[in-house]
Amino acid sequence: YSLREALHFDVSAWRSLRSELANLRDQIAILPKPDLDLLGLPLEAELARSVAAKAEERAAHEEAHRQKLQADGDRRVASLRSWARQNLGSEADEWLGAPNARLDGRIPTDVAALSDDQSVRAERALEKRIRDLDLERAQARSKEAAQKKVKDIVKGILGDERTTIWMRNYHPDLRARPEEFVIDDKTADRCIEILQPKKRR
Repeated sequence: YSLREALHFDVSAWRSLRSELANLRDQIAILPKPDLDLLGLPLEAELARSVAAKAEERAAHEEAHRQKLQADGDRRVASLRSWARQNLGSEADEWLGAPNARLDGRIPTDVAALSDDQSVRAERALEKRIRDLDLERAQARSKEAAQKKVKDIVKGILGDERTTIWMRNYHPDLRARPEEFVIDDKTADRCIEILQPKKRR
């Protein structure tokens, strides 16, 4: 209908039209739609500008949200990387970039970047690796000390040159080479036990 036709509306229809006219500008400004009924008014250009402005506003909001997610992810990854480097040393970068079974085969930094909850999973995987590495280091120190203990005693019995040979050769009583068998005080003592008879001869 046209505004000329609206002059002949009854009271109810006229009131409805007045309400629509009053709300039209708000609709254009707040919730513009390309197919909005302009009730015959020459507001096409204003509507087009409002539609374009809203589209730009949405795009800016989405970009700001994307940047925030990226910044949050970068922060979580940086925190995980710093922690890994402090505790894993030279192994850190390799661990951070390798698929991890505790993370369903995913890469720790990728997981940490996803969300706070996923970052916690990556941190727990790192904690496990730190504990394992601490144990490996402790075992390595124990093995080094035990082998030194054995070598010092063997040197006193066999001399330097024969000690190297003895440590590297298979020994039937140990069912292994001493340098592989000795990993702690218990295995060191076993080696020393089988050496003692040789000392008494």
